[in-house]
Amino acid sequence: MKWIWCAAAGLLLLTGGLLWHLAERLFRQVFSRPKRYATVSEARQTTRHYQAAKPGMELLKTLPVEDVSIPSRDGLRLHGRYYPPPKPGGPVVLGIHGYRSYAELEFGPFAAFDREQGFGLLLPDGRGHAPSEGDYVGFGVPDRLDCVDWAKWLAHRLGESGVIFLHGVSMGAATVLGASGEPDLPPQVKGIAADCGFTALGDEFRTQFWNHTHLPRFPFLPLVEGINRHRQGFGFWEHTPLEQVQKAAVPVLLVHGTADPVVPVEMARRLYEACSTRTELLLVEGAGHAESIVYAPEDYHAALLRLWNTKQSE
Repeated sequence: MKWIWCAAAGLLLLTGGLLWHLAERLFRQVFSRPKRYATVSEARQTTRHYQAAKPGMELLKTLPVEDVSIPSRDGLRLHGRYYPPPKPGGPVVLGIHGYRSYAELEFGPFAAFDREQGFGLLLPDGRGHAPSEGDYVGFGVPDRLDCVDWAKWLAHRLGESGVIFLHGVSMGAATVLGASGEPDLPPQVKGIAADCGFTALGDEFRTQFWNHTHLPRFPFLPLVEGINRHRQGFGFWEHTPLEQVQKAAVPVLLVHGTADPVVPVEMARRLYEACSTRTELLLVEGAGHAESIVYAPEDYHAALLRLWNTKQSE
């Protein structure tokens, strides 16, 4: 009889070890610092987004730019590129890129329009994305504080009369929505545009888990969350964009494609309903993930102008 109990205990230990090993591999696959290359992959160059971004990326290469850096609150050195506004003291867009992406690629489709409207750009590399430091991707949770600190850097640079707008795409949208509810967001921030952001990291993982892993949510999702809590200090339902927008004090523009396969459009509707401030929801018919600017540039530009002009109508 004793051998049966020993065998059962051994089987439990083996199963537990296997589950933990798989969860650890999943965590590293999703959260680990991505490799970043000097050139965009050929596959990505064939996308509609890249084709829309290319003229803007070429434009940015011709503009004056400064390499800048700030320390994060947990001791990382964060890197960014600052493109000053055409006129001294002009407004600036703080653009936050998405998961394992590049700021110039993400905001290339907006660069010419932003410039025509007199805006400068501050484009940070997110934590965990070289040349910024960090071993892991934050998915907008610690990044929301990085965003606030970048806004503070800009506010100091522009002065008390400075005007800043936050603009985030995908994970960057979750980041700027997370920043919206922080009490120390500087008053120079006058509005926030969030393109295809999710309601909560846990909601997004729950949506995509089977599609990407073909493993059941339980027990793997709680195990990965536990590993992340140990490594990064937060759970998947903490400081969520859905909670943060209920404390927002500046106007918010939400943009989402109705055919988004990565972040369901229903999340945009939930964020819209939860926002505590003046909010606009722009749904772009047929657009996939981060494709709204490609499918409906005129509608997107008009919505940005309405957001930017809020300050003048106050």
